[in-house]
Amino acid sequence: MASKEPDKESGGLGGKFEDMMSAISFAEAGEHETARHMMKEHSGKVLLAARDGQSNSNAFKYALSVCRRIGARLEILFVSQKSAPAGMNEFMNELKASDVPWKLSSTTGCLKNQIIDYT
Repeated sequence: MASKEPDKESGGLGGKFEDMMSAISFAEAGEHETARHMMKEHSGKVLLAARDGQSNSNAFKYALSVCRRIGARLEILFVSQKSAPAGMNEFMNELKASDVPWKLSSTTGCLKNQIIDYT
């Protein structure tokens, strides 16, 4: 039996992702009000998923910048076998000093499955 994947009309993850990417594109093009309006429909959250050993400071800085531009909350999902996210100290210090509301969730397991469970 084939299962139907959620689409934009049914509010599935794919549709939400498309909307968020569109909002990011508007923000990058300087259309901040349009981006804010689009993101309000999705509670104004940006999810940054990272895996231990594959953290990228540019990705962290980009996510923080997008949150600033569209007035969104940054939610960081860090998947690691260690209890504390390694290599994130510099970013965490920058995040704490910023005006962006944020939440850090640390977990173990498969990154893909954790993202699905998180959303």
